Amino acid sequence: MEPVPVLDKRRAERLGPEERAVFDRVLVEEMARRQWYHIIDFGNGVLSPGRDVLKPTWEMIRQVRRDMSYLGKSVVDIGSWDGMWCFEAEALGASLVVATDCMHHCHGLFSRGFDNFLLAREHLFSAVIPFWNVAPSNLRERLNALLFADPRLTQGFDIVQHLGVLYHLRDPMLSLAQARSVLRTGGTLLLETAFHQTEDRASMWFNAGRSEIYPDYSTWWAPSLRCLKEMLETSLFEVDDSSIRFVDVDGPAGRVALRAKARAPERSVAEHYTIDPAFNHGFGDEVARLIPPPTKEMYRKNNEELFGKEE
Repeated sequence: MEPVPVLDKRRAERLGPEERAVFDRVLVEEMARRQWYHIIDFGNGVLSPGRDVLKPTWEMIRQVRRDMSYLGKSVVDIGSWDGMWCFEAEALGASLVVATDCMHHCHGLFSRGFDNFLLAREHLFSAVIPFWNVAPSNLRERLNALLFADPRLTQGFDIVQHLGVLYHLRDPMLSLAQARSVLRTGGTLLLETAFHQTEDRASMWFNAGRSEIYPDYSTWWAPSLRCLKEMLETSLFEVDDSSIRFVDVDGPAGRVALRAKARAPERSVAEHYTIDPAFNHGFGDEVARLIPPPTKEMYRKNNEELFGKEE
C-alpha cells in the first residue's frame, strides 16, 4: 500500500502530551456528532469516522500521485469536502494549498462537510486556505483575486486535484476547462472519477433515472476511458498513459485515476474555436492569450478540408 503522509507533525510540535490528550478527547467527542466522508488521521490513533468502502479508491489515487512532487508547489483542490487531500498535499511539502467546495444548506447533513474541514484544519494546525462556495464551473472567477494577488501564482497553480468530482457535474467539460484555466502550462492535473469500464468507444453514459450508474441523485455521467482521454486532450491536457490506474468493481461502473499535463494551445482553427472566450467554453481570456494568432492560410486550409478547393 502507498504510505499516507503524516498529517499530525504540527500537532506533535505544538502540543505537549497532556495538552494533546485534552485536544484529542475534545476532537473525538466532536467528530462523533458529525457525518464524515474522509478518514483523516490526526495521530495517536485518532481518526475521523469516514467511509471505509472508499479506501481502495483512495489507495489508487495515492498510487497515481506517487510519482508527483509536491515540494514547494502550489495546489488547488476541487471539491475538498472534509479536506483529506488538501491536508495530504500540505504534508507532502506544498507551499500553498487552496481548498474549494460548494455546499449549501439544502444538502442537509452533507452541508456540514466544510465545517468538518475547518475542524480538521484547526486541530492539524494547517495553513490550507479555505474558499467557500466555489463551484467547479466558476473556479477561475472565484479564484481570480488570489491568482492575481499572490506572486507564486502569476502563471497559475502547479497542481490541480480533481478527485471524485467529474461524474457529479452536469457539465464535466466546463469543469475541465476551468481546471485548465487556473493551471500553469506544464502543471499537473490529478484526476479520479467514475467511468464506464465495459465500453470501448468514446461515449458518455448518462445516469438515466438516477439509477443507471449509481443509485445516487448526485451522479450525472460516467465517461468511457477513451471518452475521458478525449475530453482531457480537447481541454488542453496531455494524459500520461503510464499513470492510469483502476479499481476493479463488479458491473459497468468502475473507478479510474490518472495524471495529465497542462499543454499550451496550438495554432489551429479547432483550438481557436475551443478557446475563444466568445463561446464561453470556460477557458477564459487568460488561456486565450496563450494561443498564437490565426492566419489566413490556416483558415484557407481548414475550409479546403471541409468544403474542398474552390474551382
